[in-house]
Amino acid sequence: MTTEFSMPMFRPFVPDRIRPLIYLAFALVFQLSGGVYLGSLSGMQGELSMLREDVMMCGYASLIGVTMPFPMLFRLKFRFSNRWMLTLCASGLVVCNIVCACTEFQPLLWLACYAAGWFKLWGTFECISNIQLWMAPGRDFFRFFPLLYILVLGSIECSGIMAQLCGYFLEWEALPAVMVAALVAVLLSVRLLTVDFRPGPPRPMPLFGIDWTGLVLWSLLLLELSYVFIYGEHYNWLDGTPVRFALAAAVLTGAFCIGRMRKVRHPYIEVKAWKYGNLAPAFVIFLFVCVASSSANVLEGALTGSIVPAGLAQGVGSHLYAVLGTVAGCLSCLFWFFRLKLSLGRLTIAGMMLTCAYSFMMFFLISPDTPYASLYLPTFVRSFGYSIIFTSLTLYIQVQMPFQHFFQGLCIIGMARTVLGGAIGGAVYGFALRKSMALHSGILGASLDPVAAGVAGIDAGSGYAELVRQSMMASLKELYGYTFVVCCGFLILMLFFDTPLRRRYISMPNWETVRKYLMAGEA
Repeated sequence: MTTEFSMPMFRPFVPDRIRPLIYLAFALVFQLSGGVYLGSLSGMQGELSMLREDVMMCGYASLIGVTMPFPMLFRLKFRFSNRWMLTLCASGLVVCNIVCACTEFQPLLWLACYAAGWFKLWGTFECISNIQLWMAPGRDFFRFFPLLYILVLGSIECSGIMAQLCGYFLEWEALPAVMVAALVAVLLSVRLLTVDFRPGPPRPMPLFGIDWTGLVLWSLLLLELSYVFIYGEHYNWLDGTPVRFALAAAVLTGAFCIGRMRKVRHPYIEVKAWKYGNLAPAFVIFLFVCVASSSANVLEGALTGSIVPAGLAQGVGSHLYAVLGTVAGCLSCLFWFFRLKLSLGRLTIAGMMLTCAYSFMMFFLISPDTPYASLYLPTFVRSFGYSIIFTSLTLYIQVQMPFQHFFQGLCIIGMARTVLGGAIGGAVYGFALRKSMALHSGILGASLDPVAAGVAGIDAGSGYAELVRQSMMASLKELYGYTFVVCCGFLILMLFFDTPLRRRYISMPNWETVRKYLMAGEA
């Protein structure tokens, strides 16, 4: 296997030392790009009269677009030149950003966001796959994935910082404009600095045999399930006709997906990929962690919105601490593997312990006297734990699954990691917060009425405002307590299934071997 790093797609005048840095910058721009930016949620709600659920649905459509291309990424790499792919991805993201900023028609927004997610992953993959040897000599995945997750998870928080800055100093439309400018810079750089290059023989690999129908069906299934969980609370779940219709459509689409997967010779996601016994634990852990992480969006958002007010500096500081936690978590994975030489299972358990610690810390910080700076440490701990779990479980799948099905496994895990987990978690916490608020408001406000307030010399309006705040604090404390208990129970369950799997040399095959897999129909 060739381990010499080179980037022959650049023109000769580009210095060798800065070539990987240029592709790393391209990858960062792709990661920061998207269709609808969830960090601009409040601005879009106010100006476009969109529901919070409308903006969230657009965000999840983008996440589905990021999830679904995994099984065919290498087919695309061996079919098109790097210059053509980067040009297409950057141009596609420019169009998607413009469409999302100019239209309010929901189906078109969903389609544009889905396409933006697709181009985002495709462009990032093309950049990172060409500098993999630079990031991890020898193609060692135990070095590569921790470094990759610094980019992927860190860019999410950086996007939040950019959204807050643009929303405060300008308007929410400024962020798409900034990203369009960055993508245009990528386009110009690609055209000026690179030439057409494609690994392998001169003849491009055809795209025959790809199950395009299966791709559409799986994408529709995830969109329908996301719709159910995002709009469920708004339409009062099964009492709402749209939710019932979406749920019935999801059941029917799921039946078509399973039937096609069993009957087609080369389905988009093969039956074998689902049958690996080690995939199920990783899927369940990813799903649970993503559901638990929704507390940071729903509960912490309610806390900072009504009890502990946050300004621009506090919001940016929170994202910066999340970036630091991500970097620390990924680098600690490298220390765990190459210095301590401990097992993957115990690393995952360490990440789950940090998730429990986040809920425990937040439980005791819910108070109107809590300064916002006190929330920085829980944010750091949460990001630290999530980056560890994401890195360790991805490596666990890589170790246990052969390369032929690894990218299909990433697609399956992505369904839990980036789509279903967040949508289910948001629905669960939103429903629980509403019910808990109603319960505590009834208990605390049983004796609060205008007559009693007048006798006590309390203004009725301020009394009801305080009632809402006290009910919110009681509800948040209750839900964080339940989250901590459930996370501890899940942690204890993981201890019974601790794996002794240790780090061993796992490398990605070279391009010629990957091409042979694809030609033989094994990947």
